[in-house]
Amino acid sequence: MSVPAQRKPDSSAAIPALTQLLHTRPAIVRMSCEITPDMETFFEHLSVHQSLVRAGMDFSPAIASWWFARVCAGQGYLMSRGSRREIGAGDLMVVPAAAAVSLRASQLGDLRLCHFGVQPEQLIGFFTVEEQQALNAAAANRASVPRIVRREDAVAAQHAGLCEARQCEPGVLVRSAMLALAVRAWRDVLMHIPPKPASCISSGNKFAELVARVPESGLLNHSAKELARQCSCSERHLRRLFVQRFGVPLLQRQIVWRIERAKTLLVETEAKVIDIAGQCGFQSLGQFNKTFKQLTRFSPGAWRKAMAGARARHKRRHPPLCPRQNRLLQSVA
Repeated sequence: MSVPAQRKPDSSAAIPALTQLLHTRPAIVRMSCEITPDMETFFEHLSVHQSLVRAGMDFSPAIASWWFARVCAGQGYLMSRGSRREIGAGDLMVVPAAAAVSLRASQLGDLRLCHFGVQPEQLIGFFTVEEQQALNAAAANRASVPRIVRREDAVAAQHAGLCEARQCEPGVLVRSAMLALAVRAWRDVLMHIPPKPASCISSGNKFAELVARVPESGLLNHSAKELARQCSCSERHLRRLFVQRFGVPLLQRQIVWRIERAKTLLVETEAKVIDIAGQCGFQSLGQFNKTFKQLTRFSPGAWRKAMAGARARHKRRHPPLCPRQNRLLQSVA
């Protein structure tokens, strides 16, 4: 990666040490990066990043997930759907995937952000089907307005400790904290889910109660016969209830869920393809390969290779900070 020619630091910058650091290193750096207009934004699922938006610069993030961004330092504006709202140090922005937003740093100084993304569809087995649908609907709603959680709110205060925690706490603890923060921020979305029925006399009510309390993985791991028994109805009626509720047949949804699980295992583990096929409920490797290619247009091996290549390219574009750069960044934090 080529390194820009050194330039004299801007004496008017609010953080001169960080400004000098940014002028003497590549423009894009993992965990601490300067955002440029042509930058390819990449907000990893449950991964904390720090970014800097230059004074007076506009930044329109390409968001593929829910985005939680806290202003660590500086002032600016969050612009969306013709409105412009002021943001300052300590404020937290909660932005759904479909929302078209733009950030503008104040002319008085740079805007420093600490942010992470959350993709609910990757949290297989964590949400119930109804919760997953509610979050997907909110994220896909182009009329959604990003929220600004002010610094006094407990959710914004919870976000404040993430950047420090990732330096000294185990990764799983930091990811758990991010997820807990996201769920608190989604409270209004999740509260709109209809309550469980007071009585479960009919098979339809029993099915509604089952969907409301069982995570999607638990629902899709059961056969139609087992679910029908829990709802006190025939398998045919159970399948009809499922289509009425979710718009797709039970078997089709189960296959999609199994492939999604397989995609995660292919990327995050080194298990053999045949072992992953068995873990995801496929009776043979041939059946698994055929179904995987029908839904993704890739063979399992090609998918694993493509995802590994994408991660490698991302790491090259976001090289780790050297110890000296880390010390400089911490000195101005």
